[in-house]
Amino acid sequence: DMARAVRGGGPHRASGALALHVLQTMTAITHSADRAEFVPLAAQVVPPEPLPEDWDPEEPTLGAGSRGHGEGASP
Repeated sequence: DMARAVRGGGPHRASGALALHVLQTMTAITHSADRAEFVPLAAQVVPPEPLPEDWDPEEPTLGAGSRGHGEGASP
């Protein structure tokens, strides 16, 4: 998804805002367990839209053989 978004000039699903929200959630869970109390999250994030049902994670981002990463190319 990220590679396709970068190539297409659009937003990708793993945004910085989502990453920050995940980090804040994990930190709040740890603090909550340590303190045995509820710890509210400071920020909210708009969840990304679900992927379309026909989204293919194996669809090539670049054309086959582009930049030497096609089938049979060495890394």
